[in-house]
Amino acid sequence: YDGVSSLRSEQAFTTYTTAQGLAHNAVVSITEDKSGNLWFGTLGGGVSFLRVQVKKEIKEIKGIKGIKEIRFENLTTKDGLADDVVYDLVEDTEGNMVFGTNLGYSVLIGGASSPVFSGGLAKWEIYNNNTGYPIKDLNTNAMCITKDGIIWGGCGDDKVIRFDPKAVHKNYEPPTVVLQKIKVNQENICWYVLPHATPQPPEGGEPRAGAWESDSRSGSHSAGKHSEQAWDSDDSATLAQQEIMTYGKVLSQAERDTVRQQFAGIEFDGITKFYPLPENLVLPIQYNHVTFEYNAIETGRHFLVKYQYMLEGQDEKWSPITKKTEVTYGNLYEGEYTFLLKAQSPFGVWSEPLIYRFTVLPPWWRTWWYYTTQVICMAGLLIVSFLLTRRGKTRFSTLISLLTIITIFEFMILLAEPFVDDVAGGVPLFKLLMNILLAAFLNPIEKGISNFFERQKKKRVIKKLKERKKQYRKKPTGLLQATS
Repeated sequence: YDGVSSLRSEQAFTTYTTAQGLAHNAVVSITEDKSGNLWFGTLGGGVSFLRVQVKKEIKEIKGIKGIKEIRFENLTTKDGLADDVVYDLVEDTEGNMVFGTNLGYSVLIGGASSPVFSGGLAKWEIYNNNTGYPIKDLNTNAMCITKDGIIWGGCGDDKVIRFDPKAVHKNYEPPTVVLQKIKVNQENICWYVLPHATPQPPEGGEPRAGAWESDSRSGSHSAGKHSEQAWDSDDSATLAQQEIMTYGKVLSQAERDTVRQQFAGIEFDGITKFYPLPENLVLPIQYNHVTFEYNAIETGRHFLVKYQYMLEGQDEKWSPITKKTEVTYGNLYEGEYTFLLKAQSPFGVWSEPLIYRFTVLPPWWRTWWYYTTQVICMAGLLIVSFLLTRRGKTRFSTLISLLTIITIFEFMILLAEPFVDDVAGGVPLFKLLMNILLAAFLNPIEKGISNFFERQKKKRVIKKLKERKKQYRKKPTGLLQATS
């Protein structure tokens, strides 16, 4: 329980612990694969892996002081291991590593060459009671493998297991992952009720009076007069079917109007087939709480399917591997987002990522036209302040100067908000600090502006006096007569 020790050439032991990167100090099994790599099974830390190259380097280092850096690579349940208690380890005939855990066998396909050690995803095969195989926890150092690939193991229930991995029917096709539902503000939405692009009417027919019409010039969607009449029975039947699937009943016209008012402003181009999802979804900022429900098509052992997801524009990396089939993103900032989702089959095969794109619109005070209006107003204030102060310092001109300074500071705060969400405690503290800064420098700035204009005024007066003096020198007679 104090790590692992190696006997060095000078007949001295060197001990490696978690300080050198070992997953856990309680090591109960060690094995060496065909390439010379070392594998360590621990009681609660998963598996530690030491490459043969690193092992050679360590032999050349003298003393424990030279090996304080992390040299071990570790595998845990976060990487796909069935359990972090690993009692035994063996390498099979195909170069895969078989770990005997507290929850049966975990087979790492590829062993030391697995993509998991280079930042990729591991391919696992899990054999235990949860996956339909009568294998419980393994005992310590109670596993071996025969030349023909048969794995023998002693289990904690006093049984010996003979397991032939080659006899297992394996499906290495990647699973089909599907996005089933999108919620907005934690509300189920029947997308057929909301305004969207009008489906094409039958040849020679006219759209029904209650159909949703699309304005191709502006890209917005608006509703025509409501009517239960449709150009064919399929249209109304689809709407009724989707309402029942979403709300458990067919909505009345008043209830549909309520739904449309509740989610007014949401725009999309159309609805996908089979799973009714909005295409090119555009959400106003008040609807920036989005939930995705998803699944993978796996008819055999769907409970073994695992997922990873990422929201580009929000997340920097993929989520940890999970069995959850729902994820929620709240308080999204304005911008364009791409939701990526992939699934792992029961035999460790990952699918290609599913892609869903949507947009969140900014609030009105962060739109381009608002910024343009702010710039025009500030320019106007600067001009008015300059003209008034040029005529002379008055209370009104001073007030306009102060108003201009405050407006510029607040506009700078507004522009800087998107960049300080994770700095100095977030936007509220940033605003407080900026306003304190404004209060501290407002009086000196106002005095500096006033002194500047005073100096400019004195310069103009001196310039005029000099010009008049030159004129008097040129015409001395006229000046004396004017004086008399």
